[in-house]
Amino acid sequence: VAFGGKVYSVSGEGYFAQGVIQLDNQDVSLEDKKVLQQIAQASILNHAEINYMPKEGLFRIKGDPTEAAYTIFAEKVGVTPETLENQYTVIKEIPFSSEKRFHAGFYKGKDGSVEAYLVGSPEVVMEHSSSVSDGNENVLSNFLKDGLRVVGVAHKTLKEGAACDESSLNDMEFLGLLGIQDAV
Repeated sequence: VAFGGKVYSVSGEGYFAQGVIQLDNQDVSLEDKKVLQQIAQASILNHAEINYMPKEGLFRIKGDPTEAAYTIFAEKVGVTPETLENQYTVIKEIPFSSEKRFHAGFYKGKDGSVEAYLVGSPEVVMEHSSSVSDGNENVLSNFLKDGLRVVGVAHKTLKEGAACDESSLNDMEFLGLLGIQDAV
């Protein structure tokens, strides 16, 4: 996981939610944990189901493995699907398509705010964001060189009366990158 040009390691095995997130082998600061939790909030877009089969010692994933990995990352920073379901109501989702290369959703919070989340191709998410630091672009390049599957994440709180459609997916806050290593 990366934001602000810094790369955080995520430990753990498979789809187990046990593991820690560290920066330079140190526990993350409270401030950084808040940003990681913001990145995790976008996992509300995920629809993958993860089921552990203890007899076989295997996980069965129904849906997209990238979404499943994102859900597990979110759980490692304390953001669970149940928490998100209790916090937000779905207004509208724009499903991922290979043409658009992103998945977006609009959600009403308990406080009445309308939140937009955008997850997808890092280049596309960066294009929809108001500012992206050079550090994030360098990290993206390194993630890709390392053979990771990478998704970008952005967020925006919509102004009252704003349309919950693609026209509102501009000037978003770029939150960060998730680099996912495929199992060998």
